[in-house]
Amino acid sequence: SAFGASGQAAEAMVSVGRVMGDPAAQAMLNRVEAERLRAWGKAVLGLHPVRRDLHLFMILTGMRRTSACEARIDDLDLGTKRLHVPKPKGGAQRAFDLPLSGPLADLLGQRQSESPRLHRKSPWLFPADSKSGHVAEVAQWELDGLTGHALRHTYATLALQAGVPIAELKFLLNHAAGNVTMGYLNPSLDHLRGYQERASAYVLDALGLGECLLEGGSLARDDLQRGDFQYHDGSLPMSLIEPKTYVRRALEGARPARCPVLPGRLPQSCL
Repeated sequence: SAFGASGQAAEAMVSVGRVMGDPAAQAMLNRVEAERLRAWGKAVLGLHPVRRDLHLFMILTGMRRTSACEARIDDLDLGTKRLHVPKPKGGAQRAFDLPLSGPLADLLGQRQSESPRLHRKSPWLFPADSKSGHVAEVAQWELDGLTGHALRHTYATLALQAGVPIAELKFLLNHAAGNVTMGYLNPSLDHLRGYQERASAYVLDALGLGECLLEGGSLARDDLQRGDFQYHDGSLPMSLIEPKTYVRRALEGARPARCPVLPGRLPQSCL
């Protein structure tokens, strides 16, 4: 665990408190969960840019692992801020369009422009040197077990806390209609996008990345030169081998002196 012995003790206390209905234990649970999310937000920024953005995409959408890993550049429409998901769980008959918030459009837009440079002629938003050509394995020890389907649960919980109604949340998660009334509903993407914006802002804030949001819901963006950002082992991410504009947030709390915000350009300033 990222919290060591003290974290394990807190979690044990929480388990007992749940049974006893102890408000103090519930408060402890809230603190532990908040700390874990912020630790995740800090840790994810140290990953390779492709994997970093994949995990962020999954926690900002709740998308299942296979659909996220198989997201294609041709299915992304930044003009209408949507991502078509042709074969989700349930097959082609469950295909849907995912509405993109400002931060999501920024993140995927960066992947759209960077992926062909990292992997020539790759059709994937999250390419990798694998048999399939895209990221297939999402396990990541740095993220303390909060990967894959756990991110779907996390997104659903945080979106609900952000005020997204259950009905809209079911559409955002592409859950099958659970009753006749849900089967009648067919909300527009614009309607759903408003709730996606709310969810994204809330999730980023929970991860400690809320300060990256600008008015209007997009991410702040820094122009980074080589050397402004390094992994903990001192190596440079592939995206910064050449000077590139990238979303970042200082891992240790310090920002580079050169951090202009560029209105109207694709954000990537906190990652």
